[in-house]
Amino acid sequence: MKKFVKVSLSAVLVLVLALGMALTVSASMSKVVELTSVTDKDGKQQEYRTAEVPADARLTEKIAAPKIEGKEEGDIQVIWQQDVTVATTPATLAFTCNGTDGRTIYAFHYDAQKKDWDLIDSKKGPKVEFTFEELSPVGLVVEKETTPATGDRNYNQMLLWGGLMVAAAAGIAGLVAYEKKHQA
Repeated sequence: MKKFVKVSLSAVLVLVLALGMALTVSASMSKVVELTSVTDKDGKQQEYRTAEVPADARLTEKIAAPKIEGKEEGDIQVIWQQDVTVATTPATLAFTCNGTDGRTIYAFHYDAQKKDWDLIDSKKGPKVEFTFEELSPVGLVVEKETTPATGDRNYNQMLLWGGLMVAAAAGIAGLVAYEKKHQA
Protein backbone atom coordinates (compact mmCIF):
# COMPACT_ATOMS: atom_id res chain seq x y z
CA MET A 1 0.00 0.00 0.00
CA LYS A 2 2.84 2.41 0.86
CA LYS A 3 4.45 1.92 -2.53
CA PHE A 4 1.12 2.51 -4.29
CA VAL A 5 0.59 5.83 -2.44
CA LYS A 6 4.15 6.98 -3.24
CA VAL A 7 3.81 6.10 -6.92
CA SER A 8 0.34 7.70 -7.12
CA LEU A 9 1.49 10.96 -5.52
CA SER A 10 4.56 11.08 -7.73
CA ALA A 11 2.43 10.51 -10.83
CA VAL A 12 0.04 13.28 -9.81
CA LEU A 13 2.95 15.71 -9.29
CA VAL A 14 4.41 14.88 -12.69
CA LEU A 15 1.01 15.26 -14.37
CA VAL A 16 0.38 18.62 -12.69
CA LEU A 17 3.73 19.98 -13.83
CA ALA A 18 3.32 18.53 -17.36
CA LEU A 19 -0.15 20.05 -17.64
CA GLY A 20 1.23 23.42 -16.60
CA MET A 21 3.95 23.24 -19.22
CA ALA A 22 1.45 22.21 -21.90
CA LEU A 23 -0.85 25.11 -21.01
CA THR A 24 2.03 27.57 -21.19
CA VAL A 25 3.16 26.27 -24.60
CA SER A 26 -0.43 26.29 -25.85
CA ALA A 27 -0.90 29.91 -24.73
CA SER A 28 2.30 31.03 -26.41
CA MET A 29 1.42 29.27 -29.68
CA SER A 30 -1.97 30.99 -30.04
CA LYS A 31 -0.44 33.58 -32.40
CA VAL A 32 -2.98 32.95 -35.11
CA VAL A 33 -4.09 35.42 -37.75
CA GLU A 34 -7.78 35.53 -38.58
CA LEU A 35 -9.29 37.44 -41.48
CA THR A 36 -12.41 38.72 -39.72
CA SER A 37 -14.14 40.73 -42.46
CA VAL A 38 -13.87 42.20 -45.93
CA THR A 39 -15.71 45.40 -46.86
CA ASP A 40 -16.00 47.42 -50.06
CA LYS A 41 -15.27 51.15 -50.43
CA ASP A 42 -18.77 51.95 -49.02
CA GLY A 43 -18.20 49.82 -45.93
CA LYS A 44 -20.56 47.02 -47.04
CA GLN A 45 -19.57 43.46 -46.17
CA GLN A 46 -18.24 41.41 -49.07
CA GLU A 47 -18.05 37.68 -49.45
CA TYR A 48 -14.52 36.42 -49.95
CA ARG A 49 -12.55 33.27 -50.58
CA THR A 50 -9.01 32.46 -49.57
CA ALA A 51 -6.57 29.92 -50.97
CA GLU A 52 -2.93 28.98 -50.60
CA VAL A 53 -0.40 31.26 -52.27
CA PRO A 54 1.38 29.47 -55.15
CA ALA A 55 4.89 28.35 -54.25
CA ASP A 56 6.54 30.65 -56.80
CA ALA A 57 4.85 33.71 -55.27
CA ARG A 58 5.38 33.04 -51.53
CA LEU A 59 6.25 35.99 -49.30
CA THR A 60 9.36 35.40 -47.20
CA GLU A 61 11.30 37.44 -44.66
CA LYS A 62 14.10 37.72 -47.22
CA ILE A 63 11.72 39.36 -49.72
CA ALA A 64 9.92 41.58 -47.17
CA ALA A 65 12.85 42.95 -45.13
CA PRO A 66 14.39 45.25 -47.78
CA LYS A 67 10.98 46.85 -48.36
CA ILE A 68 10.58 47.83 -44.69
CA GLU A 69 12.80 50.74 -43.70
CA GLY A 70 15.30 49.86 -40.99
CA LYS A 71 14.39 46.15 -40.86
CA GLU A 72 16.54 43.15 -41.57
CA GLU A 73 15.49 39.59 -42.28
CA GLY A 74 15.88 38.54 -38.63
CA ASP A 75 13.72 41.43 -37.36
CA ILE A 76 10.46 40.30 -38.96
CA GLN A 77 8.28 37.23 -39.42
CA VAL A 78 5.69 36.37 -42.09
CA ILE A 79 2.53 35.47 -40.13
CA TRP A 80 -0.11 35.14 -42.85
CA GLN A 81 -0.39 34.95 -46.63
CA GLN A 82 -3.35 33.94 -48.69
CA ASP A 83 -4.70 34.38 -52.18
CA VAL A 84 -7.83 36.47 -51.44
CA THR A 85 -10.70 36.73 -53.93
CA VAL A 86 -13.54 39.30 -53.65
CA ALA A 87 -16.19 40.66 -56.04
CA THR A 88 -14.93 44.27 -56.10
CA THR A 89 -11.87 46.29 -55.20
CA PRO A 90 -10.75 48.37 -53.45
CA ALA A 91 -11.45 46.20 -50.44
CA THR A 92 -10.66 46.65 -46.76
CA LEU A 93 -9.54 43.50 -45.00
CA ALA A 94 -9.84 43.36 -41.21
CA PHE A 95 -7.55 41.01 -39.29
CA THR A 96 -7.12 39.89 -35.71
CA CYS A 97 -3.47 38.99 -35.19
CA ASN A 98 -3.29 37.30 -31.78
CA GLY A 99 -0.04 37.76 -29.90
CA THR A 100 1.00 40.95 -31.73
CA ASP A 101 -0.14 43.54 -29.16
CA GLY A 102 1.69 46.81 -29.76
CA ARG A 103 3.90 45.41 -32.54
CA THR A 104 3.84 46.75 -36.08
CA ILE A 105 2.11 44.64 -38.72
CA TYR A 106 3.03 45.25 -42.36
CA ALA A 107 0.60 44.45 -45.19
CA PHE A 108 1.95 43.30 -48.55
CA HIS A 109 0.35 42.67 -51.94
CA TYR A 110 1.81 40.53 -54.71
CA ASP A 111 1.98 42.32 -58.06
CA ALA A 112 1.73 39.58 -60.69
CA GLN A 113 3.01 41.84 -63.48
CA LYS A 114 6.20 42.76 -61.60
CA LYS A 115 6.35 39.33 -59.95
CA ASP A 116 7.20 41.06 -56.70
CA TRP A 117 5.63 42.02 -53.38
CA ASP A 118 4.71 45.64 -52.59
CA LEU A 119 4.45 47.08 -49.09
CA ILE A 120 0.95 48.58 -48.76
CA ASP A 121 0.76 49.92 -45.19
CA SER A 122 1.66 49.25 -41.56
CA LYS A 123 -0.33 49.45 -38.32
CA LYS A 124 -0.01 48.38 -34.68
CA GLY A 125 -1.61 45.02 -33.77
CA PRO A 126 -3.51 43.03 -32.74
CA LYS A 127 -6.61 44.29 -34.64
CA VAL A 128 -5.77 45.91 -37.96
CA GLU A 129 -7.48 46.92 -41.19
CA PHE A 130 -5.75 47.40 -44.52
CA THR A 131 -7.27 48.70 -47.75
CA PHE A 132 -6.05 47.05 -50.94
CA GLU A 133 -6.58 48.42 -54.45
CA GLU A 134 -5.86 44.91 -55.74
CA LEU A 135 -5.85 41.53 -54.02
CA SER A 136 -4.42 38.09 -54.62
CA PRO A 137 -2.14 37.32 -52.89
CA VAL A 138 -1.96 39.29 -49.66
CA GLY A 139 0.63 38.84 -46.91
CA LEU A 140 1.15 40.07 -43.35
CA VAL A 141 4.53 40.49 -41.68
CA VAL A 142 5.11 41.40 -38.02
CA GLU A 143 8.08 42.67 -36.07
CA LYS A 144 9.53 39.85 -34.02
CA GLU A 145 9.02 40.04 -30.29
CA THR A 146 11.72 41.72 -28.28
CA THR A 147 12.63 41.03 -24.69
CA PRO A 148 9.91 42.49 -22.47
CA ALA A 149 10.76 45.80 -20.84
CA THR A 150 11.25 45.88 -17.08
CA GLY A 151 7.85 45.86 -15.44
CA ASP A 152 6.08 43.88 -18.19
CA ARG A 153 4.29 40.95 -16.62
CA ASN A 154 2.22 38.05 -17.83
CA TYR A 155 0.02 37.63 -14.77
CA ASN A 156 -1.86 34.61 -16.11
CA GLN A 157 1.37 32.64 -16.49
CA MET A 158 2.59 33.85 -13.09
CA LEU A 159 -0.65 32.63 -11.46
CA LEU A 160 -0.49 29.32 -13.32
CA TRP A 161 3.11 28.61 -12.31
CA GLY A 162 2.51 29.85 -8.76
CA GLY A 163 -0.45 27.48 -8.43
CA LEU A 164 1.54 24.59 -9.86
CA MET A 165 4.39 25.25 -7.43
CA VAL A 166 1.97 25.32 -4.48
CA ALA A 167 0.38 22.06 -5.68
CA ALA A 168 3.80 20.45 -6.10
CA ALA A 169 4.95 21.67 -2.66
CA ALA A 170 1.73 20.33 -1.09
CA GLY A 171 2.31 16.99 -2.79
CA ILE A 172 5.88 16.78 -1.58
CA ALA A 173 4.85 17.77 1.96
CA GLY A 174 2.12 15.11 1.87
CA LEU A 175 4.60 12.50 0.71
CA VAL A 176 7.08 13.42 3.46
CA ALA A 177 4.34 13.39 6.12
CA TYR A 178 3.09 10.02 4.87
CA GLU A 179 6.63 8.60 5.01
CA LYS A 180 7.21 9.83 8.58
CA LYS A 181 3.88 8.52 9.76
CA HIS A 182 4.40 5.06 8.30
CA GLN A 183 8.11 4.65 9.17
CA ALA A 184 7.37 3.88 12.77
